[in-house]
Amino acid sequence: MKKYLLLFAVLLSFGAYNAYAQGPFYCPATQIGACTRWDDYWIYNVDILMDDGFICKADVKYCRKCCYGKAEYYFAYIKFKDESCRLAHPLTLTSSTFHLQLLKLFFWADPFFCDLNEQIPPCPNQSVLMMTLNLAPCYRWGIPTYNVTTGLYETGLEACINEVGCYKNYTLCFNGYSIEYTPLSSGYSAICPTSPGYQSCFSLCE
Repeated sequence: MKKYLLLFAVLLSFGAYNAYAQGPFYCPATQIGACTRWDDYWIYNVDILMDDGFICKADVKYCRKCCYGKAEYYFAYIKFKDESCRLAHPLTLTSSTFHLQLLKLFFWADPFFCDLNEQIPPCPNQSVLMMTLNLAPCYRWGIPTYNVTTGLYETGLEACINEVGCYKNYTLCFNGYSIEYTPLSSGYSAICPTSPGYQSCFSLCE
């Protein structure tokens, strides 16, 4: 089992995608207390698995912070690189499958633990609470824009308001080949505004 944990440590040192740091503009306000500030990152040209098994390419923006010893991620924005791919292949944005897909993208883009002594145990043992995926109260589709370089129309899904609307906590274990993510608990902390300007917004929360 030690060789599996060593291999896992090597994989974490590289990550599957590169994450590029930006600033906190797209992130929720940081809680005062035992939390670091939110920092936001881009990951480019990632594979998004659609409901029918087809792959569409996208750029994704997320935020990350440490809070009470655990890593927290916030889904801020996704831009599909080909609008025709998104329209031809359905994607259930409220599904736990899509939410877990986001969490895996964020973690593998920049493998990160708030507690440097934290370790992912071998399955079937489960870690203590290690990470949280946060979603905004609601999101909306932007207007498709034409990319003159690719010759394709791109469409973005953005948060209507940058605060946490719902969350899901996960524990992790390593099965010798990959990480297994187990949902632990979930909850809601804000709802989508109903005031003018939010008519096109919809929730991604389960």
